[in-house]
Amino acid sequence: MACHQSQEPLCASDTLTNMAGGPYGKQQRDRARRENRAVLDADLEAERWCPPSQFDCEPNSGTITIPLSATARILQRLEYEDKRLVYYSISLQCRTRSEEWEDAARIDCSHCVVHLHTPGAPTTVPILDITRPEDVWNSYDASYAQILDNWEEYERQWSNDRY
Repeated sequence: MACHQSQEPLCASDTLTNMAGGPYGKQQRDRARRENRAVLDADLEAERWCPPSQFDCEPNSGTITIPLSATARILQRLEYEDKRLVYYSISLQCRTRSEEWEDAARIDCSHCVVHLHTPGAPTTVPILDITRPEDVWNSYDASYAQILDNWEEYERQWSNDRY
């Protein structure tokens, strides 16, 4: 018994191939390209890994404070799941005239993206898309180094924007 072979394309890219050589117009080719792009984007999104909720993390997750000067410090928040780093936030904090601490710069990996926050900037600066758990650990050292290597500049920018 012969199996039924449909004339329907198997996926959007098959449609695009069929249209490229067939009597179809530009609108059909463009529509097929959009459909193909949507399929690929959905596949990428389905494969993306995101850190677990902070409520699912181990109780020993916490913060670490590292003094840099009388007016600056690094504040780290680390969260673990099954002894694996799944989230971090590394902040350069500066002391205000009223003796409170404010973030002058922060790198974190929320929203499945490692990104830099600076108070005067209208948006965050993306550094790395997190697609697998190892990306969190692998990006941690570089993020810490970026804050540590540039803390004086971040402090200067914060002070200029604030006062």
